[in-house]
Amino acid sequence: MIFIVIFALKFVLIRTLIYISILLFTISSCVDDLPIPHDNEERKLFVLCEMKVGETINANIFYTGNTSTIQSEPLIDYENYTFAIAEGEADFGVDFKFDGREINWFITKAKLPLKQGVRYKFRGVGTSDNYIEPIVTIPSPINIANVSIKRVDSTIIDGKHYTKVKCNIKLDTKYDENTYFYITPTSENGTQGNSTFEKDFQAYKNLSHKNGFLVDYERVTNDELEFYFEVEESINTKSINIEFGNVTPSFYQYNYYYSNVVAGLAYQTVNPAIAGFNIVTDKAFGSFSANYSFTKNYIIK
Repeated sequence: MIFIVIFALKFVLIRTLIYISILLFTISSCVDDLPIPHDNEERKLFVLCEMKVGETINANIFYTGNTSTIQSEPLIDYENYTFAIAEGEADFGVDFKFDGREINWFITKAKLPLKQGVRYKFRGVGTSDNYIEPIVTIPSPINIANVSIKRVDSTIIDGKHYTKVKCNIKLDTKYDENTYFYITPTSENGTQGNSTFEKDFQAYKNLSHKNGFLVDYERVTNDELEFYFEVEESINTKSINIEFGNVTPSFYQYNYYYSNVVAGLAYQTVNPAIAGFNIVTDKAFGSFSANYSFTKNYIIK
């Protein structure tokens, strides 16, 4: 029963996202054609695949609805489809397997270990107008020169320990334009908290649909990330964990857009819907992205 409820909620959320995407595509001046089939066309697919180095590759794949009466639904007739990830310039790829319990598609990390600097193609979802399949290149891990974590507030309220720290992360590399990070701070016990920004605040985007925040490197000054992290726990917080992710532009664009969808329609104009989709083919649309991350623990001073 719990599994059914969880799946139902997951399906409703993704279906809502697809319908909002349809609406925004319709009103957006960024595109000429709406990538949703009419009644007399084959149904398109909605694909979401966020690859993370060192982990199993998962893909959520749905049939889209259309502009008429057909609703979106999970793609479960897996025997009629073959999806794969091809490494580099290889014509063949490693096939996805279908997980009937989670209703998603996966490739284990043993079957396809992702490698820094290597291009990967998502096969089986068609090609763009230029006959190109969706491609992402695995970024390098973030190079960090120095990290400073300083306590700026510590109080006890109703038996709860409230801790606020200032985090300064000095980068050790000059990055190109279109470089994006995904930073996820937690307490030493894994407790999630709140992140706020004063310096270069326009470079940061707190996510409403998952923990952590995005960083647009081009808007950061002096190669230094600065943010405040606040957490409340039953014990005094002595250290924090920070996961540093270097992500592809498609990861940044889609999650920025999706976070605005979850937060509410009033914020939609901040980031046009089309910006989040690097899969726009004859068969599908959606997001294909990659994240290379590592986690370190830091003592609060």
